[in-house]
Amino acid sequence: MLLQEGEQSEDSSVNEFYQNVEPDSTQINPGISQRPKRVIKPPQRYGFEDMATYALHAAKEIDSNEPATYKEAINHPEVENWLLATKEEMESLYKNQTWKLVELPKGIHVVGCKWIFKRKPGLSEKERIRYKARLVAKGFSQK
Repeated sequence: MLLQEGEQSEDSSVNEFYQNVEPDSTQINPGISQRPKRVIKPPQRYGFEDMATYALHAAKEIDSNEPATYKEAINHPEVENWLLATKEEMESLYKNQTWKLVELPKGIHVVGCKWIFKRKPGLSEKERIRYKARLVAKGFSQK
């Protein structure tokens, strides 16, 4: 379509109209201006507001006097309680048929395991401290 001098196409007149008009969000969506904006706040990783709080929490766990390895558990002053906890865990694993004991084929890599020891306080003053032991797989060694 050829335009003569002084004439404008419909498209150019529409474009000029929209270039001169500022968009009003209330015309597009009337409820948008009435909504409150969300409050942006920094993330709270691991439930701690800052690294100092995290460091104090980690130090408290280190000083908790719980064994970190099986070797520490059998050399711990409360060895009877920790051995009883490991025995209960092993019985639970056998009862639930978690695994079968088989011979290791040659050339196969095995995922290792580790004991985790925790001392749990009683729910009330009458209950005594519970000793918990968990056998966990070292999943980070998988390929």
